[in-house]
Amino acid sequence: MLVYLKSVFYGIIQGLTEFLPVSSSGHLAVFQNVFGSVGVPEVTFTLLLHVGTLAAVLLVYYKDVIELIKSFFSVLKKIFTGKFKFSGLNDGEKFFCFLFVALIPLVLGAVLENAVEFLSGYTFAVGILWLINGLIFILSENAAVKQRDFSEIKPTDAFRVGFFQLFAILPGISRSGMTITGGVLHGFKREFAVKFSFILSIPAILGSTLITLLKDWNEISFDSSLGIILAGVAASFISGLLAIKLLQYISQKHNFKVFAYYCFAAGVFAIGYDIIRAIIL
Repeated sequence: MLVYLKSVFYGIIQGLTEFLPVSSSGHLAVFQNVFGSVGVPEVTFTLLLHVGTLAAVLLVYYKDVIELIKSFFSVLKKIFTGKFKFSGLNDGEKFFCFLFVALIPLVLGAVLENAVEFLSGYTFAVGILWLINGLIFILSENAAVKQRDFSEIKPTDAFRVGFFQLFAILPGISRSGMTITGGVLHGFKREFAVKFSFILSIPAILGSTLITLLKDWNEISFDSSLGIILAGVAASFISGLLAIKLLQYISQKHNFKVFAYYCFAAGVFAIGYDIIRAIIL
């Protein structure tokens, strides 16, 4: 029974922190360092937790996803018929182009991720990165940037926002937080920055899942622990839905400084825990 509760707990943490700008990788790293793993095939568990959060964002934004699929084919048609001109695209087609160029920097992120993966094993390092994550939020909230309408956004803006995602390869730095911050600093209205970040997470999660499948195929196992894993997946799906709705609400009513304060508290806890553990041991 305890292992099921542990799986559900990690699923809730994954679902909430995948979309709330407080770093899912940082939370999972610290909690696993403190409480240990669930005791099931780790690669399989982590992979399916991401599938749970992916299902959540697809459910919330399914209309946008359908529109993006249509836009993909219409843009492709215009390219092959020689009629492609960005200024002549409709809003759906422009949105597809923004997402496409914002994903390009993730290729570099996939290359660099293995180089910094070791940081997840150091609670102290994750704590420092949490403090940095919070500081970035404070600075971005205080930055005076003129908001622009959708028609004023250019592909180069989306490309630069995509580069903000590279910081999220570090455990403790939030992917959603960085893309939202990048969007706001480039004049995106906060509600649109949140939507852009969430929909951008769909191909990002899919890409990460595919890379994991290719890299760690031999470590993926569906044994007698499948029920335990699925309990965590269900928890990540439900908590992911709640996190998306919560962030949508906050983006309309409040600023994001509350997440900065949370990151500061989490960072201090992680650093303090590591120091105390070092003294005791």
